[in-house]
Amino acid sequence: MIIDSTIESCGNWCGLVAAFIGCIGFGTFGAPLKAEAVDRVNADPFVLQTYKSTMCFLTSWLVLLLGVEFNFTPYGIISGLMWVTGGFCGIFGIRNAGLAISVGTWSSITVLISFAWGIFVFDEEVQSITGTLFGILMMCIGFIGMAYFTMSSSSSSLPSTCERECECAATNTESEQAIIPKGEEADSDGCGIIPTPLVLPETESEHSGSEASNDNDNDMTARLLDHDHGNGVDGHTGTRSTAGVDLEDPSSLETNTSSEYVSLDEAVNERRLWNQNQNQIQNNEHEHDHEHEHENDNEDESDNCENDLNANDNDKFNLFGLQCDRKVIGIIGAAIDGVLGGSNLIPMKLAPTIDRGLDYVISFGIGAAIATLAGWALRLSIASCRQKSLNAGYASLPSMHLSKIIIPGALSGTLWSIGNIGQIMSVTLLGETIGMSIVQSQMIISGILGILWFGEIKGIKMIMGWVLSAIVTFIGIICLSGEHKS
Repeated sequence: MIIDSTIESCGNWCGLVAAFIGCIGFGTFGAPLKAEAVDRVNADPFVLQTYKSTMCFLTSWLVLLLGVEFNFTPYGIISGLMWVTGGFCGIFGIRNAGLAISVGTWSSITVLISFAWGIFVFDEEVQSITGTLFGILMMCIGFIGMAYFTMSSSSSSLPSTCERECECAATNTESEQAIIPKGEEADSDGCGIIPTPLVLPETESEHSGSEASNDNDNDMTARLLDHDHGNGVDGHTGTRSTAGVDLEDPSSLETNTSSEYVSLDEAVNERRLWNQNQNQIQNNEHEHDHEHEHENDNEDESDNCENDLNANDNDKFNLFGLQCDRKVIGIIGAAIDGVLGGSNLIPMKLAPTIDRGLDYVISFGIGAAIATLAGWALRLSIASCRQKSLNAGYASLPSMHLSKIIIPGALSGTLWSIGNIGQIMSVTLLGETIGMSIVQSQMIISGILGILWFGEIKGIKMIMGWVLSAIVTFIGIICLSGEHKS
């Protein structure tokens, strides 16, 4: 084929160009996933992986336009299964350990795994083992440095607990804010609350009770005035003594015949104070239930905010009944992605020669589609067993949010597919050791986007530290680029 002869004639340079294309694709595919629409829906990790797999499958057929003949090898299914599993673990790592540390972890491990496969398994020839090791070491140091400065910058820019609480309070609906005691004020740091007497919004029944109490007060006052005036007692100077009067029964005031007198205003105020105390007691008794009702009514709107506020407390992950540190499990997930990522093109090395290179792209796409469908089938089976119903299990599966994230999801998958084609060609022309390692320099591309576009790395010191780490990585790339023996 013309395309094959052209690639073979340009040798290592084509491999380096392919590696650069791989870096661009892999380094930019995450940018669309930072869109506001994607953040808003908080899509399931496997949903995002599904978008990547779909576009990988659809775009893989475009190689036919380059004159590549259709050839399918079952090894593509193995590669697809490894990639889908690794991609899911990688997203899990990002969610639990953070983006920077996860990318740094899997990139370094991918380089080391690729080196081990190429040198110790496939006996790939290099100019110098020492030079190759030095280049890989420089790249790993650069990866760790870029991850460190990215993570440090992100940590320093995080809002304090007080600020996060205020932000969450600001996002609450009016009904949620009604739970906060009225009349409270912010303390000196602008976030804490100075407690004042509790006043909760009245429910319909409480409101009716309050009106009834006021009516009782007015009725009682009227009765006292009528009774006192009827007995020749001046309402502003005295009334019959309250001795022996049951304040829980206002009518008992009418029947009290004690000869002792107290102020009428004092008796009325005493009764009114008792009503207020009773209302306060009832409010306190219903406080828990009242708050619980508001939490249930606004559960969907407050989940994200509550998750943020409890992030520091929710640092454990239940793994088969064992309580494990969430960050540690996230790093393990990223490490699994690194191992599988450094190995997912090994099946191509085992496939017949005719199925390698661009011919392998379609097989990889088909394998990714099959692996993704198998993953959804597994999730449906597990959900159906738990729900004891196929329909209920299907309804419990996460939404694809097609109307909201199909555009950023499709764009992300397309960019990743471009990177995957570059990676396949780079490994074909430069070998597993060098080709796969150079492609992992995607961290430089994603870091540049993070600095210039998303502002993820802040502060001159952090940026300069990241730039120096990127330079170290680039030195490693230069060392590796000259180590391949044609």
